[in-house]
Amino acid sequence: MTRACCICNNIAVAQMGTGAELATRIVQTCLIQRARFVARKLSNDLDDNLRSLGINASQLGLLALVGYAGPIRRNEIGKMMRLEASTLTRNLRVMQTNGWIGEVHDASDRRGLPVRITSRGDALLAQTWPAWESAQQSALSVLGTEGRAVLMNFAPGP
Repeated sequence: MTRACCICNNIAVAQMGTGAELATRIVQTCLIQRARFVARKLSNDLDDNLRSLGINASQLGLLALVGYAGPIRRNEIGKMMRLEASTLTRNLRVMQTNGWIGEVHDASDRRGLPVRITSRGDALLAQTWPAWESAQQSALSVLGTEGRAVLMNFAPGP
């Protein structure tokens, strides 16, 4: 970096304001923080709707993906859902312990066994439908049709 760039950067930072002024700007205008808040709010609403069924929003998303795309390998799930390995492993372990998913043995490829939805998982998925539908309607009322369109275009899914 040249000295001129350092001067330009210092001027740009000085024009933004003090730490307190920057903090105020971020708190009052940050779209990313607001998007995270909306995501947590909507996810918590779905968790509340699902609680009586013994599954949470993260697990429901995984169960639906396994039902949709399975049999599917764990690394593929992680890529599709953009999940860290530890988060994915923890949720899949709970799901397997509860009998919602099962491993598919593949003698030709032992790099991580694919998982599939079980009949128990399929039945649970059907039971979650009213809770999911209610949460979807709540989300739509918060986001509106334009917000829904933005989400569907920005994060199109598998």
